[in-house]
Amino acid sequence: MRPVARIMLAFALGRAVFGLLFLVSVLGHWPTLWYLALERRWVFARAVETVGMDWYGRSAVSLLGGALAGAVTYAVCGRAPATWGRGAVVVGLSRLGGTLLLFDVMFYTLTLLTRTIDPITMPSWYCPR
Repeated sequence: MRPVARIMLAFALGRAVFGLLFLVSVLGHWPTLWYLALERRWVFARAVETVGMDWYGRSAVSLLGGALAGAVTYAVCGRAPATWGRGAVVVGLSRLGGTLLLFDVMFYTLTLLTRTIDPITMPSWYCPR
């Protein structure tokens, strides 16, 4: 397989695994690392009762899974026949990457548009002026 096709396939598959892991972890409410902004600490949980950001934990898990999938794909494709790296394969991989990007944009847009934010109670130390 040509090096360009090998790299593109590894990147496309790694990107697909990244997006899939991120989606499944959100929809499945997997426990992940949360950063509690007001308390300035990290917790590992499914959900938190205070202001927290799960993006860092979910991104880290998804990035590790995607990198592993890309590395395995790159290694396996080194043994693939040379005919797999022809122009049609590279064009197909490019289309796959574009489709994945479209799905990502749609997912994030729907996630942000349908999110409901519940107000939190003010901390006991807060004194309005």
